[in-house]
Amino acid sequence: MAEIAVLNFGEMAEIAVLNFGEMAEIAVLNFGEMAEIAVLNFGEMAEIAVLNFGEMAEIAVLNFGEMEFFSVNT
Repeated sequence: MAEIAVLNFGEMAEIAVLNFGEMAEIAVLNFGEMAEIAVLNFGEMAEIAVLNFGEMAEIAVLNFGEMEFFSVNT
C-alpha cells in the first residue's frame, strides 16, 4: 500500500513531508500504531493530505509501516 498511498498524496506528498521538517523521519516511522498522532503532526496539511487518501485513508496510513515516504525522500 505504501507506493499507492504515497502516489495518492500527489503533489501534496512533498509539501506534507516538508512540513514535518527535521521530525519527518521520526514522525513517519511512528505512523504504525501512532498513526493518529503522527498525522496530527502534519499540521494544517494533515486534513488535506488525509482527505486525498479517500476512503482508504485509515487503512493506507496504518499500512505505511517502514515503507512510508521512501519514494519522496529520495
